[in-house]
Amino acid sequence: MERSPASTESTPTVTPKRWASLNAYAITLLVVALISFIRITPKVWPWTWQSKVPVAFEVIRVRPLLRQLADPIHWDVGESLTGGGVIDNAMRWRLLAPTVGRMLHLTPLAYLFLPWGGWLLLLGVTVYFSRYQLKLTCFQTGCLGVLVGTSVAAWLSMWTIGTFYAWWCGLLIVTIFTDSPAIAIGCCLLGPWIDERFVFILPVALVVRHHLKGIHAAWPGCLAALAPYLLIRLAALLNGDPSIGYQLTMQSAAFYGRALLPGWWHGFRAGWLLIAVALVAVSKNASPTGRWVLWVMLAGYVIVISFLSWDATQNTAAFAPLLLVGAGCLGAGSRWTLPVLTALNLVLPLAYWSGDLRVPITSFLCR
Repeated sequence: MERSPASTESTPTVTPKRWASLNAYAITLLVVALISFIRITPKVWPWTWQSKVPVAFEVIRVRPLLRQLADPIHWDVGESLTGGGVIDNAMRWRLLAPTVGRMLHLTPLAYLFLPWGGWLLLLGVTVYFSRYQLKLTCFQTGCLGVLVGTSVAAWLSMWTIGTFYAWWCGLLIVTIFTDSPAIAIGCCLLGPWIDERFVFILPVALVVRHHLKGIHAAWPGCLAALAPYLLIRLAALLNGDPSIGYQLTMQSAAFYGRALLPGWWHGFRAGWLLIAVALVAVSKNASPTGRWVLWVMLAGYVIVISFLSWDATQNTAAFAPLLLVGAGCLGAGSRWTLPVLTALNLVLPLAYWSGDLRVPITSFLCR
């Protein structure tokens, strides 16, 4: 019996053009990951969690991280908050990763590799949206991917054990660029449970999303998605949770203002030019209300996060999506701008700043 033309046409096929597109995406992502890894090579590996006294900056979170994996809710009761554990307190409400790790019964070693999944997610969504939404060439996409891959949003998850920054930065990029309001809302549900900085930067991200997506911004749903996190934090505070009070007391003891400028610079280095282009473009095209929200919330983020966290370089990670927005705003002008900025980022010195601590970040080629 012969197959009808209609049934033949309805059979799903993968066209050569689609295969070529997938291959180009995979190759671009591989090149971006390789160059980023070579430029910022991890100095430690996850099995250093076996050390009895992990005091180095790269592994200082390992012990509380594994306690949190064993019991995500009660891991720090009677120990860190009463014993002065600075690292432990910072992790108190970052519950998504340990909860998922507990549900999946991950071994400690597997769990310590989880941030690398966020690293791949961040690079993957950067390459995807650069190629298929911003319509950059493969070469331009690769350059932009390396700019993101050599920014603090990516390298912090490579360099320090148990740091999930790349996960929430990847979700932030998806929130801004996805065409699906449901996916954007889902990202907003998950993001705060990875890092509370997601809450502080989200209003800025939604103004940027409105700039890109117009009336389909879905900002009411995205803001409403923060409600579970905010209500649980409020209930915990009213019930005597000491984490906020402890953090304020700890931060008020010292303010490393002199470290802010160098710390922020090392977050993106040459990439700050694209971030500036993005902010100017969004502000110029926003409504008066949107422009007011953008700059007030942006200033609020900078002021609040600079006081609440000594990690000046870490605090800049929230601006990673603006690298993509800036490249999109340049359009044809990014033909040579992106390669030049990428080359600069590969040769400019890089360091991590936390308070007065400065830790150089290097490639294995320089060791």
